[in-house]
Amino acid sequence: MGYGLLRAAFRPVAEVCAIRAVARQLEVLLTKQASWVQRMQESLVQMNIQRAEVITDVMVQTGQATIRAIVAGERECEGVGESPPGAH
Repeated sequence: MGYGLLRAAFRPVAEVCAIRAVARQLEVLLTKQASWVQRMQESLVQMNIQRAEVITDVMVQTGQATIRAIVAGERECEGVGESPPGAH
């Protein structure tokens, strides 16, 4: 006789719970990263920077260096998108 109580639910071991939590957190972070990349790309378009002609991917080292140079106020295009020494 159960007296209307729920029976016990399956609860995985602690290690499995930890792995699931990490997987959920990774999914959340990747979703947020994609959102921020889209925001950076939209900002470049608003600044009249033709992203496809200047930067193929804003997340690579060269793209990040270009964005940092723009934020720092660099207006000359020479050397803005070049890789730093030893980056190859």
